[in-house]
Amino acid sequence: MIADVTAVILAGGRSSRFGSDKSFALWEGRPVIAHLLDRLSPLFREVLVVAKEPSRFRGLLRPRERAVQDLSDRHHPLVGLATGLRHAGTRYSFFCACDMPLVRVELITALCAAAPGWDAVVPVWRGEPQPMAAVYSEGCLDVLAPASGSFPEGLAVKGFIDRIRPRFLDHDEVSRCDPDGASFEDIDTLEDYRRVRELSLAGAH
Repeated sequence: MIADVTAVILAGGRSSRFGSDKSFALWEGRPVIAHLLDRLSPLFREVLVVAKEPSRFRGLLRPRERAVQDLSDRHHPLVGLATGLRHAGTRYSFFCACDMPLVRVELITALCAAAPGWDAVVPVWRGEPQPMAAVYSEGCLDVLAPASGSFPEGLAVKGFIDRIRPRFLDHDEVSRCDPDGASFEDIDTLEDYRRVRELSLAGAH
C-alpha cells in the first residue's frame, strides 16, 4: 500500500460526447468505475470519488472509499482537482478520470514515488503531458482555490500546470511502467469505448 497518498477518481464531467454517464458504462458486466475502484483500493488507504451527485456512487463503495461533492457546479477538471485536494487527508493525491480503466499500477507507483519535493508529478506520453493521470500536492490549492474558496475564472489545465512546480515523468520513464500507454486511454465517445475494450481484451492492462 502506498503511504501518505490518497487516490481520487474524477467523476464530475457531463459525459456529453458519450451520451450517458461514463462512470456507469458497463465493463465486463459492471460499471467501469467499479473496475477502477478495484484497481486503486488495494494501493491506497483511501479512495475518493469526486462527483456532482455523490449519492449515485455510494452503492458501489466499500470501506476506505467515499464519494464527495464537487466544490462547484462548473464542469471543469480543475474543479474536481481542487475538491479532491480539499477532502484528501494526505499531502499528495493521485488523480485519474473515471473513464480510464486501464491505468497501470506500475505507473501509479512511479508517480507517487517521484512526488516528494514537487507540487505535481505529471506523466508525458508521446510528447503530451497527461494531467488527468497524475499526482498533485495539497499546495496546489493555493492556485486552484485560494483563501476566498473561489475557483479562478478562465484557468485552464495547462495554465494551472504553468503556475506550479511539476516534475514531468518523461516518455522513456513512462514507457518502462506502461509500454503501450494504455493508462491514458479514455472513453470520451462510444467509439473510444469500443477501441479501449479491444485493447483490454488484447491484454493492454
